Amino acid sequence: YIRQMKKQWSHESAPLPISYTDEEIELLTSKIDRWIPREITIPVDKDMLKVALSEDYQYKKAIGVKADTSIQILKPGTNFEIPIDELDDEMIWNVTGRLYGNDAQGNRVYYMQVQDLMILNLLQTNNWLRPIYFANTVSTQSMLGLQDYFRTEGKAYRIVPKKMDSEYTGYIDTKVHTKRLNKMSFRGWNDPDVYLDENIRRMLGNYRYNFLQLAETYMERNEADSAAYWLNRSEELIPFRKDEESYNLQALFAVNYIELNKIQDASRVINNIKPLIVRDFEKNFASFLRAEEEFEQLNTAFEDARRQGKISTQRELRGKINSTYQLRQDYGEQLMMVRQYLSIATFVLFKSNNEEDAQEISTLVNTSFEGTPFPKISTTLEESENEMRKYGLTN
Repeated sequence: YIRQMKKQWSHESAPLPISYTDEEIELLTSKIDRWIPREITIPVDKDMLKVALSEDYQYKKAIGVKADTSIQILKPGTNFEIPIDELDDEMIWNVTGRLYGNDAQGNRVYYMQVQDLMILNLLQTNNWLRPIYFANTVSTQSMLGLQDYFRTEGKAYRIVPKKMDSEYTGYIDTKVHTKRLNKMSFRGWNDPDVYLDENIRRMLGNYRYNFLQLAETYMERNEADSAAYWLNRSEELIPFRKDEESYNLQALFAVNYIELNKIQDASRVINNIKPLIVRDFEKNFASFLRAEEEFEQLNTAFEDARRQGKISTQRELRGKINSTYQLRQDYGEQLMMVRQYLSIATFVLFKSNNEEDAQEISTLVNTSFEGTPFPKISTTLEESENEMRKYGLTN
């Protein structure tokens, strides 16, 4: 496959500038070598790029394609869609590699998979002429630490030699990102009669998150109308379905609607998921109580066995105690996560003047948590606003 990419045209795409010889490729794919973490520097020849990206003829010359090739190679979007002078003079980042384990001296050992080395080779030989993308479903380990140079474009991250600070995995240029989203087709996802299995429903969240990131970027720029448009657009194209169990994104949509003063939208979304969150709270709290009761009973039995000198019984109970303790911890963590969503729900309900419903949730949680180590949730709008600021969800 590497040799094919190096030598063959594919779907009107010219061969890639892979510098490895066939012999080196054979060696590369036959073993895994240890990788020493290091800093990588790749220069950006802006003068060359200005000429190469000026017209199709110059572009073909730059990438080594015969100029008389009839296929148009330089396409819209091949350039960076920002002035070349705004690019950095060089891209510098650390490549740690993949952790293999520790050696005999306790030092960490790293390695690189074949695809990792090929990505590095392409970056070093490409001269920034061909756009290189990562799908946004790629694992963090496979991103090679390049996230500071990622720009989100629809469902992919493009590597752009311009280091950007962003709270997301990829920096969002609203002009580029909206252009990509507007070209995408969302056929059938807004039809409630179309069956979508669990895997597809989970994938929908990935698409919605793209819209949410875009809306939040507009909010940061105080462009409220654009932010609201893209939240509504997401719900129009990929509406939240009744058969979805996940409510993470819906909660975030509701909070953002509140920030945009779209009270009705916020209330609608949060009321759709409130029964699911309450159900999960009651289920996890009951499971936690059962695990805690079992843990106490096992501890009591262990103490009785210890007083009676029953060594084998102690040994048997110790394993059960450890297992039940871990189970109790797991239920406790799940409970705290659900509590956070209930806190978001109460905040949205308070802000949308549904104080009675907000107090109902607060009473349920705080009565349940009485006498437990779990923190209670807010009972007033002011307390709720302070908690949302602590989560970093509001200003």
